[in-house]
Amino acid sequence: MVTGPPILTLYLESAVPDAEVFVYLDDVDERGVAHPLSEGELRLIHRRTLGARGRAGSIPVHSYLRRDALPMPRDSVAEVSFELLPVSYLFRRGHRIRLAISGGDPDNFRTVAPPNTAITMHYGTASPSRLDLPIDPTRGR
Repeated sequence: MVTGPPILTLYLESAVPDAEVFVYLDDVDERGVAHPLSEGELRLIHRRTLGARGRAGSIPVHSYLRRDALPMPRDSVAEVSFELLPVSYLFRRGHRIRLAISGGDPDNFRTVAPPNTAITMHYGTASPSRLDLPIDPTRGR
C-alpha cells in the first residue's frame, strides 16, 4: 500500500536557466490500461529546498520566493527534488507502476521555456534519479 506523497528526485541538465518538469504517476493494469494516481510539477528555478528546517520528514520544501530562485547551471547537472500529490493506493498483483516525465503540459499550463527546449535526465550511480514511494508495511497484505 502506497500512502502519502511520493517524492521524486531527478538529476537534470537544462539548455535554459528556467523550465518546468511535469510528472504523472499511473497504475497500469494487466490489460495495459493506465489509471492516473498522482501528479506533481516544479519550475526548475524553484528547485532550492529550505534545508533541514524545511523538511517535513523527508519531504523537500520549496519557498517559491523570488529571493530563493536558482537558475539552472549551464553545462552541468543539478539535483531537483519535489513531492507529488499525496496518494493512498494498493497496487494489485500483475499491475505496473508508470512514471511519465515531461517538460511541459501545453493543454493545461503556459510554459516558461522556449518550445523544444532540451532537458536531459541523468540516472545511475553518479546521478541517482529516483521515485520514493511511501510504503505502509502494515497495509495491503
